[in-house]
Order: sequence, then structure tokens, then C-alpha cells
Amino acid sequence: MPLTKRQSEALYILHKYTYIKLIGEAIEKQDSKCATLHEIYEYLRQKDAFFRGEYVGWKNYVCDTLSVGHLWTYGPNFKSSIEEMEKSISELAT
Repeated sequence: MPLTKRQSEALYILHKYTYIKLIGEAIEKQDSKCATLHEIYEYLRQKDAFFRGEYVGWKNYVCDTLSVGHLWTYGPNFKSSIEEMEKSISELAT
């Protein structure tokens, strides 16, 4: 059975949210709390076998996610951006 539009939207947001969390972890692991794209790729490869496999399309998702610049500026709005995304996922999933 194909996904409904609402389910597709929820899946898309969840997918993006997952990459945001993973990239955030990669940045947090750096002493400087900054990471190059290469350092993020390396972190992901070490974290999960999926990122070490033949499929490399995940790199495009990382770059696309990083292009949402306001998420990668730590400040008062950083946590609220994550909270907004979590709320959107919850609303679409129900």
C-alpha cells in the first residue's frame, strides 16, 4: 500500500531530523565544537556500517542538511529550532 501524502511528509521530516541529530553529534564530538565536512563524514563512517557501504548518496543528504544554515548557529534559537522540528514530526505522525 502506498504512503499517504501526510505519511510521506512525516517520513521526510523524520529523515531530515535524523541527519540533523547525527551531524550535531559529529560537531559536538570535536573539541572546537566545529567540524569540517570531511570530519562529519568520518564521524558517520565510524558510527555506523551504513555509511561505510557502497551507497554514497547519504553524502548529498548531509550537504543538503548543512545548507539549512540557521540550524548550525549555536545560540538562543538553536534549541527552539530543534524543538520546532520535533513538534512537526509529532504532529505529522498522528
